[in-house]
This record gives sequence, structure tokens and C-alpha cells, in this order.
Amino acid sequence: MSHQIEISNHQTLLAIDDRRLVEIVESVLTAHGLRESELHLLLVDNAAIHEINLAHLRHDFPTDVITFPLNDPERMPPEYPLEGELVISVEMALELAPEIGWEAEQELQLYLIHGLLHLCGYDDLDDNALASMRRREWEMLHRLGITPQAGDDRWAQLLP
Repeated sequence: MSHQIEISNHQTLLAIDDRRLVEIVESVLTAHGLRESELHLLLVDNAAIHEINLAHLRHDFPTDVITFPLNDPERMPPEYPLEGELVISVEMALELAPEIGWEAEQELQLYLIHGLLHLCGYDDLDDNALASMRRREWEMLHRLGITPQAGDDRWAQLLP
């Protein structure tokens, strides 16, 4: 198993534990049967992700994570590595984490998981797809020892 992960930290708002991010990447991809990957994680502030969002998706606002798949795992032979780039707003995590009731690092880790799930073929374009993606995020968070906050509306449909 070989995951080549490059992390480019272009923000100074939060100290980043690169080893933890690599651990998350390896865990999520392994859970999805992906043994090889070449990924670039770009950690930025809201201004930078806003600019990228506008330039590539024509969305004129900052967002939490943008995923750029460089190949399609469903259409490539299994021996080929998954390739992609994730742009993650650390500033967005810092802003939203207190509202949710957990640490910015946990919110950032959720963004990473969300982006990785997009690379694995999940989408969130309709209610059913979003519900499926949220369930998988919940499972991945628990697998990584992160407890999602019960008061977080993102998990409302998953709670009894």
C-alpha cells in the first residue's frame, strides 16, 4: 500500500498536524479499497478558497473544501493510483467549529473526509446522495476516534 500525500500549508491561522491528516487519508482510502494514491492537500484561508471557487466553479463565495479529481476510480484499472487535489479552508473550520461545539481541528478533519469521499465517488447533489455521504462521514469520523456533535444539524437524519 502506498499513499503519496503532499501537504501545502498556505495559511497561518491554525497549527496543522500533518501526520494526523496523512492518517485520515490512509484510513478513508483504505476503507474504500484504495491501496494507491497520489494526493495534494492545499490548506488555505477563506480569501484563497473563494478565489479558487470563483475561478474553477464560478461560485462567488468561500467554501469548506473543493475537490479536484485527476482520475476516476470507477473507470480506471485497480492498479492505478487515485489522483486528486483537495483545497481546504482552515479559516472556515475556525469560524464554524465554535458554532458546532468542537475544535477547529475536528471540523478541518471533517472537511478532509468530505473531500476524500468526493474523490471516492460520493456526491452531495441531491438529498439522497447527501444523506448517504453524511452516513459515510459519520462512519469515518467514528473509525478515526472523532465523535460528531449530536447538536450538529449535519447529523440530524442519523440520530434516533
